[in-house]
Amino acid sequence: SNGDAPGAILKALVAGGKRLGVVVAASKGPVSQAQVLRAMEYGDVFVAASELGATATPLLKDAASYEGPCVLLLAAAAAVSGDSEWTAFSYDPRREDTGASAFVAEGAQVRKEIQGFLARESLLTLVAKKSLPQEGGAGEEGE
Repeated sequence: SNGDAPGAILKALVAGGKRLGVVVAASKGPVSQAQVLRAMEYGDVFVAASELGATATPLLKDAASYEGPCVLLLAAAAAVSGDSEWTAFSYDPRREDTGASAFVAEGAQVRKEIQGFLARESLLTLVAKKSLPQEGGAGEEGE
């Protein structure tokens, strides 16, 4: 049954020997993503929001392969159907290793709270790059 989907997901992940922090399942709307969004602030946490079902499968595999803590919000399709505030996304810190953004939205519309977080993250990254010493700069003198 669909009500037992979170239990089945947890059993599959535990059987795979991977660590998973939190899976939250929402069966009715409106679905708040606020707490899941807060997990992105830690930077090294895999975070995702998706509908239950086939669309969640790739995210579950990514979460299962992530070595750090994970927070997943899985919502029943009926709970988010027609909800203009819902944003399916994944935040995978491993993407930053290749120069890509850790955040990827599954659609064109991104809720305001997420846009605010991403803008703040970009600003903090810019400030950090300007204020932190660059690698390889040790021993260079002259200017």
